[in-house]
Amino acid sequence: MKYKILTAFLVAGSLSVSCPGTAMAAGEDDERQYTTIYAHKDDAGRVLEEQFLDEEGSLVLNEKGYALEKDGYDEKGQVISRSYFDADERPVMITGGYAVIRNEYNEAGQVSAVSYYDESEAPVLVGGYARVEREYDKAGNISRETYFGTDGEPVLLADGYQMAEWTYDDAKRKLTERFYDASGEPVVTAKGYAGIDHEYDADGNATGDIYRNEAGEIAPLENGAAIIRRAFNDEKLKTEESYFDADNQPVMITGGYAVIRNEYNEAGQVSAVSYFDESDEPVLVGGYARVEREYDEAGNISREKYYGTDGEPAALPDGYQMAEWTYDDAKRKLTERFYDASGEPVVTAKGYAGIDHEYDEAGNATGDTYLDAAGEITPLENGAAIIRR
Repeated sequence: MKYKILTAFLVAGSLSVSCPGTAMAAGEDDERQYTTIYAHKDDAGRVLEEQFLDEEGSLVLNEKGYALEKDGYDEKGQVISRSYFDADERPVMITGGYAVIRNEYNEAGQVSAVSYYDESEAPVLVGGYARVEREYDKAGNISRETYFGTDGEPVLLADGYQMAEWTYDDAKRKLTERFYDASGEPVVTAKGYAGIDHEYDADGNATGDIYRNEAGEIAPLENGAAIIRRAFNDEKLKTEESYFDADNQPVMITGGYAVIRNEYNEAGQVSAVSYFDESDEPVLVGGYARVEREYDEAGNISREKYYGTDGEPAALPDGYQMAEWTYDDAKRKLTERFYDASGEPVVTAKGYAGIDHEYDEAGNATGDTYLDAAGEITPLENGAAIIRR
């Protein structure tokens, strides 16, 4: 399917097409029903209306659920309203959950408030609020947001706060985040903290996060970490992440490790992951202390090998030390094979040494065939060797 973007200008109250616009190709499987987008502009070049039309020139819904968009401006040319309509030019709720959005501006021309409305022009919640008010620092970064409900009263977002504040460095990276309840008091959010301090290295890598409670004290998250430190290589790839308690001492998080280290291949893919405890000694996570990975040409993980705390091959709880996978062009697994430490096929605790997967044209998983160590079709404990769907 192809669709065109045509631009039109309002001249002396009438509409005239100024140019044929640009034809853009869409994919063969594109499900859009419109073939043309008309942008109606005034003589200042501001878009007043945007219409989505089918091959007959009739309005038709686009992928976001509207066929017509109308924009309103203030005397400074700033967009103050954006309304959406269906193919019959009736107000319609778009996929974002609103039919009208209105902006307010401060003296610097920054959006100071955004409000959302439904088809009846009644306030509507979007992301947990019907209105957000914003303040900015001298560099133009958003420094505070305050959220309100459909009744105009302060409202708590799903994460449990009504106001958020941020500070930034000269590179506009967030340095601090703080969260408050409707009375303006610091509050611990659903994520387990009332504030975060961020740290960066000279290359701009995010090297640390420090979590704080409502008293501003360093406090642990649910996983046990109060401070997270990271290291990066010259390619800005994360090579290490370490966890610390409120006293800046190494701590084991709920995942079962205190440090995780990554290695990379020449393509920038993670080629190995290793886990360590508070003393920087290798530790088992999921039955292994280190996993080494290989990839196919499409970037899928094609092989994993597992190692213990002594660096020697280690069998996982399912009974294998190495696993291999192949994929189709849609990155769906076609085959799975499992091996012991000597590289020989092994029957896992699940009763098979391999699986072959099948799919239909729609991508549904239509079949699984189970294989033994000899590559022969073999039944599982339930008696089935092949499953069809």
